Amino acid sequence: MRNIFWQTLKKNGLLLVILIAAIIASIAVGVTPPLILQYIVDSLVSGSFSAYPLLTAGILYFALNAGSGLVDALKETLITVFGQKITHGLRSAMCQRLDELPAAYFVSHEAGAVTSLFVNDVDTLENLFDSGVVSMIADAFTILSILVVVFHLSLGLGILLCICLPLLFILTRYFQKRMLQAQRDNRIAVGRTNELIPETVHNIRTIHTCQQERYLRQRYGRTIRASFDAMERSNFCDSIYSPIIITSCTVIICLMMALSVSSPSLQEIFGMTVGSVVALIAYVRRIFSPLESIGMEIQNIQSAVAGIGRLKDFFAEPIQERKEPEVPDAAAAPLVIDDAAFGYGREKDIFRHFSLTVAAGEMVTITGRTGAGKSTLFKLILGLYQPREGQVRIFGCDPSRLAPAVRRQVFGYVEQQFHAISGTVADQISLKDPRVTAGAMEKALHLVGLWDTCCALPQGLDTPFRPELFSRGQSQLLSIARAVVMNPQILLFDEIDDYRKAGKASLNLVLSPAGLKAAQYLQKTFGTPYELHYFGLDAVVDFDDNLFSGKNVLIIHQAVAASAMAAMAEEAGAAYVTTASWFMGLPEPQGTDCVRLREEDDLRRLADNDQFDIILGDAYFRRALPNFHGQYVDFPHFAVSGRG
Repeated sequence: MRNIFWQTLKKNGLLLVILIAAIIASIAVGVTPPLILQYIVDSLVSGSFSAYPLLTAGILYFALNAGSGLVDALKETLITVFGQKITHGLRSAMCQRLDELPAAYFVSHEAGAVTSLFVNDVDTLENLFDSGVVSMIADAFTILSILVVVFHLSLGLGILLCICLPLLFILTRYFQKRMLQAQRDNRIAVGRTNELIPETVHNIRTIHTCQQERYLRQRYGRTIRASFDAMERSNFCDSIYSPIIITSCTVIICLMMALSVSSPSLQEIFGMTVGSVVALIAYVRRIFSPLESIGMEIQNIQSAVAGIGRLKDFFAEPIQERKEPEVPDAAAAPLVIDDAAFGYGREKDIFRHFSLTVAAGEMVTITGRTGAGKSTLFKLILGLYQPREGQVRIFGCDPSRLAPAVRRQVFGYVEQQFHAISGTVADQISLKDPRVTAGAMEKALHLVGLWDTCCALPQGLDTPFRPELFSRGQSQLLSIARAVVMNPQILLFDEIDDYRKAGKASLNLVLSPAGLKAAQYLQKTFGTPYELHYFGLDAVVDFDDNLFSGKNVLIIHQAVAASAMAAMAEEAGAAYVTTASWFMGLPEPQGTDCVRLREEDDLRRLADNDQFDIILGDAYFRRALPNFHGQYVDFPHFAVSGRG
């Protein structure tokens, strides 16, 4: 990590020189104006002055004051750019390091923890430079230069400042710590309030049913009160700090003036003229700003220490040995495990003397209790771990030495849970691999029974992926499609017990559109029949009062509910039944017709031609059908009106 820092400095040597020059210029511009003001005042008091030098001094004084803001802005900009150069070099080195780390590192470290290193810890290091070390050095030299000038103008005031500055610094740090703690308490309180909001929304019905509104008000009240209390502490410290500093500055100036006239000996020590008094007052006021900044910069440096420690640990991780990639031998056995043993770290072996040979076309099921090492064995086969003893061979090769380009053609791995990536639905299958064609994705989706579901999405496969687009079962089918899309020679399924258990059922009841494709897949794979079922239909209509007898019926609802109601209507003697839905793809038609709606006008055109005697749908839809004159039956739909 130290080498990265020095290499970055060498690459940006010119920037470093300009930064040092900007810091020196900032100090000079800050220190010089009071000296010019002293010259002007002393010249005016003495009465012997020339107009041209004074005019020049006045112009220079105003120019330096006006230019000090520009120089300070340039300095801060260069400090920020310098910090960004450091972090850019560090992140580039970390990315290169990631490519050199063994797969075991990624297995043993959560993705969020690795991301936090790149984001939070590196950002902390950036703060170390632009709001820490470099800024503190600049502020320290500013204070030092002011003290040097003050000692030159007044030895007594210099001694007085050396006595007062440490005390004022301690006072500044005390207020900063109090304010920082108050801000942390406020963030904790705000975080707790934010945690309560989704919890309340998720359980709103239970809260109302159990009459726990008062309890929730009390919980919200406590967190909001804690936030207010923390902000009051922070505001109190902020409100009294500035007056204390201004008062301290005034006291020092008054003490300086009093001591300078109290006795001849002290007057000699302080040795002030009218101009020097004006200059010294300006210096005393200027010295407190960098003093306050140093306090915050120390805080930033302390905060960065922990991040630096984690970054050092990251760079201390052992890298994998670079070996020449091996080429699979198509004539060799797909999988050979010979007397393998494996354990994590210094722990005892999970298994020993394990041997297995799988020939082409074979299907092998590995069973065992939770924690027996089934998933670990898969990671050995994939080359993510190396066995302690024995060996693993995939088509005669060490799996860890397979070239990345051929891995997906050799392995297809279905994990216990589907892990999405950022991107579209197509990206979930291809993993953004340009070798995966649209035809290959279509074939994989047809294989798992998700093609129609994906085509029904607003933008098809180009729809941005969101977890709510697919049910849990469909997400697992998407994982299978991801595994088979490159037509791999070895397929690994981790924990498929849920599918086997579902396949052993004698009948699957489909209660929602989300479960329909899963039921169809189970029927195709295991031969398990399914039925569409929707609870509560008897509460909508009385099927014994001949409501549907001889009538043309339109049912507007989600697919499963509409199909279940259609079946009941047909049994009750309906002459003709049509189902219509905006929600999900419709299942096999239960009535005479099945319509997919896309716009509200589609519903209006469907219902306004007087071909239906009865329409069943949410009361909200009734408003969209002013020209329908038949009987309208309220069939609540939660996604439409919040009822159901």
